[in-house]
Parts: sequence; structure tokens; C-alpha cells
Amino acid sequence: MDKKKDFKSSFAMTNVERREMALKIAQHSTLSFDEAFSLLKNGQTSDERLQRDEEFTASKKQLLEKRKFSRFYSCSLWAQGRKKSFTFDDWKPEMQSDSERAAAIGNKAFRLAKELEQQDFNVLLTGSVGAGKTALALAISDKLRNFKTTLFVSMVEWKNLRMGAIKSPEKQREFSRLEQMMKDAEVLLLDDLGKDNKDSNGRATQDTNNMLFGLGDARMGKTTIITTNDSQSELARKYDAAVVSRLITKNPDHTISTNGLQDVREV
Repeated sequence: MDKKKDFKSSFAMTNVERREMALKIAQHSTLSFDEAFSLLKNGQTSDERLQRDEEFTASKKQLLEKRKFSRFYSCSLWAQGRKKSFTFDDWKPEMQSDSERAAAIGNKAFRLAKELEQQDFNVLLTGSVGAGKTALALAISDKLRNFKTTLFVSMVEWKNLRMGAIKSPEKQREFSRLEQMMKDAEVLLLDDLGKDNKDSNGRATQDTNNMLFGLGDARMGKTTIITTNDSQSELARKYDAAVVSRLITKNPDHTISTNGLQDVREV
């Protein structure tokens, strides 16, 4: 038997066979029936065209995801409106007096970032002012920005926006949009938790507790990275237990303390 005659190329197909094949292609790809029939008639096999179509679809999906990642991050609420950036390459342990501890802290943050590429859990960074909490949180989020939607929110600016929303319909709409994005983002970085609205006893107001409770509830199964000057016991005193249980991790492996490090803005 002549093996060449066993192979039926698109040239060897009858028009009826081409139509049947074109119909199948159209059902399983983004091509129309006419486009599929024309390609078969011109000699391109269905497998080749399907492969090209799948590659195009994957490329388009990747582009749309990249735009979505950028859109989320562009809506971040920065302290004093100044966008910040920091990567693990910017972490310089040798500039610290205790360089060994600084290196260990940086390595732990890097390991958490790698784990967060595949998993979702909350992270807590505590420490004194300027000791690198926000810097490391930004470095972690920088590693994730190409994989997940990421949003940075300064709790100080969140408080200011929330106060402005009371009297301004425009600010109210802005606040509502931000609140929804905070719930939707795959990775949310809350900077300076504890500096939001407080009552005369230094506890978070009930409105703040209600908002954070709703946020924590909506973010179950997602990643929330929190930086704070407060200890875990201080956070437990300031916020309702239901808020703490939803947003503050109890896992020491997911907690980083930068206490004892020099101000990273001065080293």
C-alpha cells in the first residue's frame, strides 16, 4: 500500500469534508466557519490552525491579566500621595550594625514571598518607626505583582479619605471604589495599621471595627500583608477580637519583627 495515499491533506479533501472539518474547528476555536473553511481550502491543516489559535488566545489572556494587575496597583492609596517602591535587591544588611540579623530578616521575607506565589496566607510585619517594615512589605508585593492583583493602602490616608467622604459625594464614591478593590485584590498591603480612627481610650472606633471586620470577612482565602508599629497584644487591645482573628496571623512563621534594626532611611 502506498503510504502517501493514506495521508489525506487538506488539499486532498472534498468540499464536503472541508465543510465538516471547518464546522468542528469553528465549534472549538475563535474562528468562524468561513475562516476555518478558507484556511483548509488554502492548505493549512486544522491542527496547525488550532495550535496557532490556542497560542493567540493564551497570549491575549496573558495581556489582559497583565493589564488587570497594573490597574489594581495603579489604584493604590499612598501616604501623602507619594508612590513607593522597594525590592529585595534594595535590602542592604551590611549597612546595619547587626548585619546578620538584618540578613536573616530579609531572607525570611524573601521565603514568604516565594511561598505566596503558590499559596495564600496573611503576613504581619511589626517594629519601630523606620525599621524596614514597609520596605520589606513592598519587596514581597513586588515579587507577587506579576502573579496576582496587588493593592497598597496607607491606613493614614484611608482614614483621611473616609473622613472626607462624609461631606463630599465625590470622595464617597472614591472611598466606595477603594473599599471594593480592597476586598477584591488577591494581595492587599495595609500599611500602618493602628493609625486609623481611635476613640478617647485609644481603641479603634466601632465604625473602623465594622469596616475592618467586613474587609477581613471578604478576604478569607486571600493574602493580607499588614505593617504596624504595634505589638500583637496592642493590636488585640485596639481592635475587636473578630477583626484580629480575620486579619492578624498567629503563625510565627508568617510574622516578621524588625525591632532593633536601625532606621533604614538613615543607613
